[in-house]
Amino acid sequence: MKFFLKRKKNIRLNTEARGDLALLEKADVIVTGTFEGDIRIQSELTVEKGAAIRGRISAENVIVKGKISGDVYAVEGVRLRPGGELRGDVKASLLLVERGACFWGKCEIMQQSAQVKKETQMTPGETAQFLQIDVDTLIELAENKKIPASHGDNGAWFFDRIDLERWISENNLTSSSVAAGTEVQAG
Repeated sequence: MKFFLKRKKNIRLNTEARGDLALLEKADVIVTGTFEGDIRIQSELTVEKGAAIRGRISAENVIVKGKISGDVYAVEGVRLRPGGELRGDVKASLLLVERGACFWGKCEIMQQSAQVKKETQMTPGETAQFLQIDVDTLIELAENKKIPASHGDNGAWFFDRIDLERWISENNLTSSSVAAGTEVQAG
């Protein structure tokens, strides 16, 4: 299952570092070492297994496979993978805690801003590719209200990636179960 779309630029922090990190351009940050200080980026932060961050984080998306001690603000979402640990408060549009991950803190789920909603909106073609199904199957699922979808002013279907990710997670779905036309109803 795809969770966040990947970007081309990556910055890898594979050492022990201290200070504050603020990036002005969009570049994903992958931490494989230890970092002490605040991080402010406009894209995705991944804390790999064995890595640790102590400080506040502000990012578009945060994926935790290692350890974070500090508050996290994510415009889109936070995902704790198996073995990941987060000690701190989370403010995000989506929080996913997978089996084997640990979260200690408070969580505030925020409504997506109109700008974020626009950026996460997908066409039927993009959605079919995201879910790894064909467009005809996707439209059939949408028409039967088996998948989160909306009609635009012109009657065309559109889909929100974050709503789809939440739906997939809440229903423990895989792309094969979506393609099979699962009996789960869209919320």
